[in-house]
Amino acid sequence: MKWHGWMKKSVAAAALAAVMTLCGACAGVPKLEEPEEYVPTASELEKEAAQASYTEGAQNTRETQLYYRDASGYIIPVMRTIPWSEGMGEVVLSYLTAGTEDDLRLAARGLIAPLPEGTESSLYVEDGVAHVDLRFTGGTCATKEDECAMLISVVNSLMEFSTVDTVQLTIDGNAVDSLPLGTPVETAYTEPLINVEPMGAPMNREGKLQLYFANEVGSYLVPVWRIVDTQEATPATAVEELISPVEGSGLVSLLPPACQVVDVTVDPEGTAQVNFSEEFMTLSAMPNMERLAMRGLTLTLAQFEEIQDIQICVEGIPYEPSVATWAQESPWLNVMQ
Repeated sequence: MKWHGWMKKSVAAAALAAVMTLCGACAGVPKLEEPEEYVPTASELEKEAAQASYTEGAQNTRETQLYYRDASGYIIPVMRTIPWSEGMGEVVLSYLTAGTEDDLRLAARGLIAPLPEGTESSLYVEDGVAHVDLRFTGGTCATKEDECAMLISVVNSLMEFSTVDTVQLTIDGNAVDSLPLGTPVETAYTEPLINVEPMGAPMNREGKLQLYFANEVGSYLVPVWRIVDTQEATPATAVEELISPVEGSGLVSLLPPACQVVDVTVDPEGTAQVNFSEEFMTLSAMPNMERLAMRGLTLTLAQFEEIQDIQICVEGIPYEPSVATWAQESPWLNVMQ
């Protein structure tokens, strides 16, 4: 089972297109004689029209990872296919703003648009810096937790663009040290912000393990960073921590109830063998939870440089996920259809 990234800025397609364009420009073909006039058949015209329609549709949308919050205040990365526009950053901010017909679609999936209804925004990018200005014309966030979630959502969503290296936030055109309810604002953000347990802890990665849980309705993976003793930041501890989301957090363990970690070992070649108790087998009857569990386990162990591959076992016997689980695999952490 190999690793898959979930926060990525896609440049491969653009690079491939550039190479193909270059090759086409350099591939000269000598003209020997004037060809006869070509008249396409009806079927060929239909094929060309279909291809043109497909290309136009592909050019008019973009797969974009947006960051929404759930009812417990956690930020959840979700890939959405949204209409393409020259001002994509402002389109993204509109998708993060409450008070639109999109609210019902989000609510059905346990998600909430983090920007308060009526928020106006403007954005321009210069030399890799995204300058975003917010104007709370319809009212501010209800709580400081909501305000913090809004900040994380805006910063992370904008940093998904390959043209953005830094995000600078202003309110009503002015630089601020904090938001209306007291959430601190940095001069500039140069990397995505994170969910930290317990909430309110410093949003850095030092002394923390990255873990993955399901949201309350079991529809999405939620990445969190949990503070642990430095000496306990091991693969075995990380898997053990997956059993226990913080009480009252609204998060759900990816592992079945009563499931225990028998042991976790890493061989010299970098293969981690994770051995669970027999309760793990109940996942085979729940393809969606099985898919979330396999992704969560894989990504949790991917933070350890010494691990190159993993093998899941149940009472020492290799566990094979269902075909349905692999059929739903995606390079994105979560996808909203």
